[in-house]
Formats: sequence, C-alpha cells, structure tokens
Amino acid sequence: MKVDTQLAEDIALAEHDNLNIEMWGNLAKYSTFKIGGKAKYIIKAENRTQFIEAIRLFVSHDVPFYILGGASNVLIDDKDWNGGVVITKTPPTDFRYENGIVEVFAGDYLPALIHKLASWDLGGFEFLVGVPGTVGGAIVMNAGTSTKGICDFVEKIEVLGKDGGLYLISNKELQWGYRHCKLPIDGYIVRAWLKVFDKKAQDILGFVREHMAWRREHQPIDMPCAGSFFKNPEETAAGYLIDQAGLKGYRVGDAQVSTKHANFIVNLGNATASDVLAVVSHVKEVVKDKFGITLEEEVKFISHS
Repeated sequence: MKVDTQLAEDIALAEHDNLNIEMWGNLAKYSTFKIGGKAKYIIKAENRTQFIEAIRLFVSHDVPFYILGGASNVLIDDKDWNGGVVITKTPPTDFRYENGIVEVFAGDYLPALIHKLASWDLGGFEFLVGVPGTVGGAIVMNAGTSTKGICDFVEKIEVLGKDGGLYLISNKELQWGYRHCKLPIDGYIVRAWLKVFDKKAQDILGFVREHMAWRREHQPIDMPCAGSFFKNPEETAAGYLIDQAGLKGYRVGDAQVSTKHANFIVNLGNATASDVLAVVSHVKEVVKDKFGITLEEEVKFISHS
C-alpha cells in the first residue's frame, strides 16, 4: 500500500503531545486588522517552554514558519500559508520580580502586563498600554512615543538562535533605532528582563485611563486596524502630511484612510490585504508628489508568496 508521506507528516505534527496545533486555521481572527488567509499549522504557545518547543518542532520537520505576537503591527497576506505560525499572545502568569527588574515571557500581552505590575505598585512603561501587542513584538519594533521607547526599559533579553542555542543579550548589544531593534544574532526573543519602578497603582491606572481616553478621542482604536501605518518623517508627522494631501477618507474596497486620524488605515468590514496595499501605494504617491517626502511603512506586510 502506498503511504501518503505528507498526510503522515501532518498527523505527526497535529498529534504532538505538548502542543495545541490547529490545522488550517484562519489568521484573520488573530490580527487586529482582521485580515489574513489560513495557515497550515498554528501553534499557540502559552509560555517559554511551549514557545521553544514549537520553534524546534517546525525546524525539525523543515516547516517554514513565522512568529505572531499580538499581530497588531502587521498586515497578513490573504493567500493561504502552506507553513506554520507560532502565536505567543498570552496573559502574564509566570514572571518574577527582583531588585527593580521584572522577568517576563516574550509572549506576554503588554497591556495586561502593565495592569498586572500596577497591582504590585510597579510601573514605568505604562505609556505603552495602548500598544495591543506582546513584549517581544514591542522590543522588535522598539514600540513607544516620539520621546521614549521600550528600549529605555530593557535590561537584557533571551534569544533562541536559529542555530538552536539560547543566548542572553544585554541592552548594549542591541542596535536600537526608531521603530526597530536589530539583534546581534538571527533568532527569536524568548524572555525579557525589564526595568520597573515603585509607583502607586492608583497613579498608574489614572494615567492609563487618561491615555486611553485620549486615544479613543483622537484615534480609530475601536475599528480593525494596525495602529499608525507610517513612520513619522524627521520633518513632521505622517498623519499631518496625509491629512494635508486631502487623503482622509480615501478608500479602496473596504480599506480606508481613517477620517479620525490620517495615519491609520482601517478595515470597514471586508478589506483585503490587496485593498490596504492599494491605499498605501496611493497615499505614498500623493504625499511624494505634493511634499517631496517618501513615507516609510511602520506596519510590516507578511507575504505568503
């Protein structure tokens, strides 16, 4: 009898004892943009051990894969992905605090972590509460404001190298930049040690309430989107340029430049990745023609080609 080797491989992966593996799951449900095709294998890693095991499983079976945290700063291809995805977004349940440093899993959901630390009267990076992503994703993107980022709070990180080894990397070994962080080795952030400070919970939560109220008033955070779409040029804000170019409300299909904040592209219901990319292309072209400035995307496009 002829054996279907691909079927045997699928069964071997799907029946892995320690991991919950979803076959041909819809990636759109994990994305804040609510856009994306299906992936052949989806593993939701809830802790450091599962995360490392998931990566090593895909590597050992030669399955191409990528990592999704909060999927809040990405646009996922509509095409189906004949590979694996490791999803790490999880509430913080297993972290340690000692001498002003908190050790956390890279997949910890950042807003939940900020609230959890507040319950211990610890704070410092609550300005990131509006970033609906994970600690690891925030580090990779150096999430923050125009004046400070998570780079100011990272003591060190643990990285699973593509060679299979685990490495501890200090803040000074990381190459920080505006909305990016370059690791000295190819790999995946597993844990982070973050600097925190004694701060009353009522002060932290008061700031959080004010910050989120401001965001709700000025940004379309109640709609499917990926946050600020373009990096701010040195000269001025990307949203200002897009607004002055008369592009608020510009739409292709169900992808639209927000009428509330021009640096947000929102999904009105059934937008595709192609719709979003068409809006992006038009916005960049018009802003370039009008102001001579080339906008650079902050949101990352994950291609399944």
